[in-house]
Amino acid sequence: MASSYPKVKKIYRRGLIILALLAATVWIAVFSLQRDLLLHVAILDIGQGDAILSTTSSGSQVLVDGGPAGGGIMRRLGERMPFFDRTIELVIATHADADHIGGLIEVLSRYRVKYVLTSGVISDTATFRAFTEKLTASGAIVITPRPGMKLWLDGPTLIEVLGPPENFFATDSNETSIVVRLRYGKTAILLTGDAPISEEDAILAAGRSIRSNLLKVGHHGSRSSTGDALLLATFPDFAAISVGKKNRYGHPNEEVLSRLAAHNITVDRTDEQGTVEYVSDGVTLKKQ
Repeated sequence: MASSYPKVKKIYRRGLIILALLAATVWIAVFSLQRDLLLHVAILDIGQGDAILSTTSSGSQVLVDGGPAGGGIMRRLGERMPFFDRTIELVIATHADADHIGGLIEVLSRYRVKYVLTSGVISDTATFRAFTEKLTASGAIVITPRPGMKLWLDGPTLIEVLGPPENFFATDSNETSIVVRLRYGKTAILLTGDAPISEEDAILAAGRSIRSNLLKVGHHGSRSSTGDALLLATFPDFAAISVGKKNRYGHPNEEVLSRLAAHNITVDRTDEQGTVEYVSDGVTLKKQ
């Protein structure tokens, strides 16, 4: 009588395949349900630095900065992106400081990044050189921004480039920060990198609308950013500060916190709350 062992083994393998397919189907269904026709904007908790992940209603991702090397950007992305999604549609490197681009080196290694928006301003640091080498090797299409440029992410979602303005003379790396306004329907989010008040004022002088529901506070709450003129023009409901616990810079500065309080703006901080997420339905924006 022939042994039934090969037949049992075949049935077992077939069962494993079916279980794997069922598990994959469940995961895909779960993450499909998360496409809720909302824009999700997460100010990621990566310590002393900046990293903002936006997911559009169609499921595209935009990552603005990646925090410092070793800041945990891969862990934070893993918490908010499906395990099977290894593509980020757009990365914006606001400027060359290590606490903004350090983590992007690993992102470019581990994800397929389609487009990268970078100012083209050169730095002589080891972090910037490593970022540039990885960017070149990644095959991502590099876009050099200019004020007024609009990048459509999908039908209702676009990014407007506001700064640095043309003919703006920068004296330090923070003044080269790319400033963008993310719009979804009637709502908007202003992302300012480390732009100081001098760059803020130059953007205001250019006359473009910067009214926004959410302001990512410049330079981790440094006193040199987030001036009253910007707050009046932006008129946000929320202000998010990306900052590390007990950092050596004293961020956020008490003067900035007082300015925000004077304008009756709700302040959220990654050092106190961890990652902070906001959602927009195209009409209103609220904290998740």
